[in-house]
Amino acid sequence: RFEPLLRESLQMGCVSFTQRYFKDGKITPARYAQAYTAARLEIMSIEHALHRLTWDEAIGSSGTIRAIGLALKAGGHGTGEVNAEGLAWLKRRLFKLGDVDKIDFEGIKPDRRAIFPAGLAILEAIFDALELQRMDHCEGALREGVLYDLLGRHHHEDVRERTLTSLMERYHVDLEQAARVERKALHAFDQVAADWELDDGIWRELLGWAAKVHEVGLDIAHYHYHKHGAY
Repeated sequence: RFEPLLRESLQMGCVSFTQRYFKDGKITPARYAQAYTAARLEIMSIEHALHRLTWDEAIGSSGTIRAIGLALKAGGHGTGEVNAEGLAWLKRRLFKLGDVDKIDFEGIKPDRRAIFPAGLAILEAIFDALELQRMDHCEGALREGVLYDLLGRHHHEDVRERTLTSLMERYHVDLEQAARVERKALHAFDQVAADWELDDGIWRELLGWAAKVHEVGLDIAHYHYHKHGAY
């Protein structure tokens, strides 16, 4: 329950793609095709794994996805969601405009115009790779994550504890050593908590969590391991 089946991170952000393919703001079919192909190649590394899974809904949480949804809504292609037909229409509109400075879709802020073509190319590549017809935008990814976290705590299922356990397993933390450090740290904390006005339970929790994962940096590199662990 609540466990992800697959997590991946790919190198295909709107800003980097804009620098590579739309640096001067000009929008041409050739440049768009290059950006689209680069995104498809990036997705290809995980495409097979993704197609082995099934899903009921596709949800996007980035500002670019929201901007594309708003542009489609303004053009009469949906109610704010992103759909395959609308993406094709929007691409044709961009080709006709030919320059990011001419982008005037309702709801698109000026500071997002420059990265809009790259975002569209990436999103179209995702739609084609995953054979999507629709993607809904999540207005508050962070807020909803926080609500999910709080809901878990209410039902005695703390997301934070599960995250820590996952980190400890991933970075091969010595569990016995971590437990010893945690006990020592909390014992010291209890001696000074009242005098230092640290009565709020969150401070004790934070110290305990830090003790559990203080050695994760060792699994990354021995040099500056404490800096890796701090991050």
